[in-house]
Parts: sequence; C-alpha cells; structure tokens
Amino acid sequence: MSVYTCPDCAELFRVAYLSGTFPGGKEREDIDCPSCGKTVGTEVTSAVVSTQALTAAEKATYLANRKQ
Repeated sequence: MSVYTCPDCAELFRVAYLSGTFPGGKEREDIDCPSCGKTVGTEVTSAVVSTQALTAAEKATYLANRKQ
C-alpha cells in the first residue's frame, strides 16, 4: 500500500492499483486526492488507480510507524 499526503488539504490517503494484468497498453494515470480532487502525482501503469482516504485509526498507526 502506498500512502500519499495531499499538499493542498493535508489528507492522508492510500493508492491501490486494480486489474494490472493487461499486457502492454500502459498509460499515465493520475493519482488524485479523494478529498479535494487535486492531482498529487502520476503513475505509468496498465492498471486502474484507486484512491481512498485513511480512517482515523489507520492515520494514527501510519503516523506512529513513520516517526520510528
């Protein structure tokens, strides 16, 4: 799981890649914040990029592990 922080709204969110088994056909896909819609990055992939905000518990765990 990749976790991103939106530079505009500071939302923490996860990025998942769905159905990445297509041969060839790689496209540049946007990674958009699920809260404000800002594009925070791109990825060249044949998969569909899905984003979802972290829950409060996931945020706490992620931030605690990041500080170690």
